[in-house]
Amino acid sequence: MNSNIDRISNLPSSLLIIIASFLPFKEAARTSVLSKQWLNIWRDAMHIQFNETFFVKSDEPEENRKVQREVFINFARQFIANYSQQVIKTLGLACSKPGDFLSDIQNILMFASSRDVRELGLDFSDPTWREQALENHQAAFELPLPVYEHGQVLRSLKLFSCSFKVSNFSNFCSLKTLSLGLD
Repeated sequence: MNSNIDRISNLPSSLLIIIASFLPFKEAARTSVLSKQWLNIWRDAMHIQFNETFFVKSDEPEENRKVQREVFINFARQFIANYSQQVIKTLGLACSKPGDFLSDIQNILMFASSRDVRELGLDFSDPTWREQALENHQAAFELPLPVYEHGQVLRSLKLFSCSFKVSNFSNFCSLKTLSLGLD
């Protein structure tokens, strides 16, 4: 028997999507270079991580980082516009200048809510903040209404540099984990 047989290529796309969903989002995207069959598999992953640091280089001048942030937000826009799955298990969003992209962030969160996301992580802290001075920074983003409205299905919520109204957390009956930072 030939030991060089590629058995993975014979698997159906639905199974490849499950396999890609076990990978970190950035690694799942890298599978697109494996073959034509894998080209768009990662786009249906159920664990989505929009992380600015994949696009923005902290050692670049601010003007370059602004352009890189635009590319990052355009990527997120295109991804959600073409996403075909009905359910998302995990969505993470890390963006250090959310004020520049409020409507896009709102759209990403509405997208997550419409796909019944179970685990939501929002990090609006700036990677350039020094750890010893973290408490000197105000929250960069206010938790929007769609997140509160979606609370009954969320199992995990992580908020960093994100303000919120405690009184709006009355609907989070499935929440098992809540992580807060830089409030």
